[in-house]
Amino acid sequence: HRIERELSVEWVRNALRKTDARVERPTAMELDVTIQGDGRVLLQGALRGGYAVPCARCLTDSPVEADTEICVSYVPAAVMRSYLAEAGGVGDPDDPEGGLELGSGDLDEFAYEPPHIDLGELVAELLSVAYPMRVLCELGEACQGLCPSCGETRNGVDPDGPCPKCGK
Repeated sequence: HRIERELSVEWVRNALRKTDARVERPTAMELDVTIQGDGRVLLQGALRGGYAVPCARCLTDSPVEADTEICVSYVPAAVMRSYLAEAGGVGDPDDPEGGLELGSGDLDEFAYEPPHIDLGELVAELLSVAYPMRVLCELGEACQGLCPSCGETRNGVDPDGPCPKCGK
């Protein structure tokens, strides 16, 4: 099955509410859904969208393309519980020798209660993870940032000269 949805500006704003992103356009979500015989559901696809983030130096809005790939599987909760029971439970996290060992594919598996899967939390997390740690404006490394005395932008000014606003 193929799912193509547009995530509204308001929905994306809410997902990124703990950031300083300025969302002005919707995000596209495209997923291929494969349902396996054991009830496992494999989701593969992508989120395509973007927003503006303040430059780390001059605070000018800087566009960010926040595209991210999706590849996760949902396992029926009853199946997940039986896996955990067979593995002996999660174990003591302070005991490196005991407990459940995770394989490389285990971290992208989530339990769900059939027949519904709510993708909201997953998609919101993926959008948050795509948020960049640091963004520079269109000037890139040439961005001079703000005057430390008055806060006026230093871009377009002689880097060795005084600030045109405060003279420092």
